[in-house]
Amino acid sequence: MLPMLLACKPAVLDLVGDTGARRAPSGDSGDDTTPIAADDSGDDGGDDGGDDTGWPVGWSGTRSYAFSEGCEGTLGERGDELLEGTEGLQTACPACDRFFLLSVSPEAICDLAVATPTWRGLSHPGGDTVGIWFLHDSDAGWIGEHAADTVEDGDDEYVYELSGEVAGLPYVAAGWFWLYPQKAD
Repeated sequence: MLPMLLACKPAVLDLVGDTGARRAPSGDSGDDTTPIAADDSGDDGGDDGGDDTGWPVGWSGTRSYAFSEGCEGTLGERGDELLEGTEGLQTACPACDRFFLLSVSPEAICDLAVATPTWRGLSHPGGDTVGIWFLHDSDAGWIGEHAADTVEDGDDEYVYELSGEVAGLPYVAAGWFWLYPQKAD
């Protein structure tokens, strides 16, 4: 059945649902699941200072997918908070108060292409809840999809779970990310 799926409308794994983007090139198994390393700047991971200093924060994390047909893969993501030029993103996610531009690797898992770069939004609807939004540009403009809710653990670390379907394949995924300070030069 998998060869038949490869001929179907392609999907992007980095988005919640089928978005019609490209598939991985034939023969690319996407076996490189090495996550992107966390910041090695020597920072102790304390207060991110992003809200108080105006400095952007960085994002580093992973998402591990398990598909119903047995294929599994892990994505690493790393990027920076966007402090300006977010008008389109704000239109797609008016609830979001922080936006990030991320690089994701590897380029494919389970013969499905992964969108990179990609954008994330975070919203704070109340209490300790943090909403995670997947954002992407389309022919119709920016689109935001609420992916999951999580709670910050006190160390700027977040854990979340996703489930859905991409290219006709049901999946479950577990994600983790850390927001870390980026100091001005």
